[in-house]
Amino acid sequence: MKKTKNSVQRAVIYARYSCSNQTEQSIEGQLADCEKFAEKYNYYIVDTYIDRAMSATTDRRPQFQQMIADSATGGFDVIIVWKLDRFARNRYDSAVNKQKLNSNGVKVVSVMEHIEDTPEGALMESVLEGFAEYFSKDLSQKVSRGMRETALKFKATGLIPYGYKKTSDNICVPDEHTAPVVKKIFEMYSGGMINKDICDWLNSHGYRTSNGNLFKNQYLRKILNRRRYTGSYTYGDLELHDENQRIISDELFDRVQIQLQAKKRTGRIAREQYVLVGKLFCGYCRNPIRGESGRNHQNRIYTYYKCSVNKTFCVCIASCDSGHGSSFYCHTSCQSKYFFSIDTHCFSIHFFLFPFLW
Repeated sequence: MKKTKNSVQRAVIYARYSCSNQTEQSIEGQLADCEKFAEKYNYYIVDTYIDRAMSATTDRRPQFQQMIADSATGGFDVIIVWKLDRFARNRYDSAVNKQKLNSNGVKVVSVMEHIEDTPEGALMESVLEGFAEYFSKDLSQKVSRGMRETALKFKATGLIPYGYKKTSDNICVPDEHTAPVVKKIFEMYSGGMINKDICDWLNSHGYRTSNGNLFKNQYLRKILNRRRYTGSYTYGDLELHDENQRIISDELFDRVQIQLQAKKRTGRIAREQYVLVGKLFCGYCRNPIRGESGRNHQNRIYTYYKCSVNKTFCVCIASCDSGHGSSFYCHTSCQSKYFFSIDTHCFSIHFFLFPFLW
């Protein structure tokens, strides 16, 4: 049946707001204006589609896609939007989806932009869509530029990592409660503790993550791999360093990274207590000494210390010193260093040889 000018047409409302400076009140306002428009122009509302916190720069919006699919069922004749930029801010997506709607006998009408169904109206609609796309891209550039300037001032640009807090000026600084926990985690891992034992210790002492959850292995790995705790981090293509954000020393971070890489390559987790790990360093390359274990011909387990660089990369310069005494030095809690040489296998040191060090 051919529709007359005064016949009631079935319509749906499509409302959307993005995540920047818009809330549920924006949806309520759009719906109210669309309903008034429908009453004025004799449209009968049969359904409503709403996308919350979704950008119109892409058509990958759940309710939007559902609406396009539903248009093929013949359940409505018109889509009412508050403004055309609610429908799309990308001319390609707008053209493609309007073509689909047109094939299904559905048109899009705007409450705030009165566009007639004429060649001039089609031209005006394309101009408005072009302005919408321009506004979206221009806003994106301004936001990116603003975020970059914010990062250069060492201010927070998003979620802050565990161990930090934001000041009233939005500057990221170490948190007096959680920053010591971060340092403790690095020290425990550097000292030879495995992730599970560290998590158990933290949880048993009442420490919790940023979300108030128990510490787990995955969360701990993120902390151990985050260079941000040395005050150095990246934002986009910017390499930034703020000494005020430092929680741990570069030496401690690098030592942990070597241990992480060594564990990743070997796939083994040592459960023995190596009391000199974190205090003993190679006398040749100055890299940390790590705890090792093995079995002899009687299948008896024995433990010893070995240069972590040689173990992982086989490049320690001590490798050229075949069969002679290996040099190590011990860095104790009082910050003094003791150098000594042991006549044993090259750059390996047995645990039972050093009772005098502790």
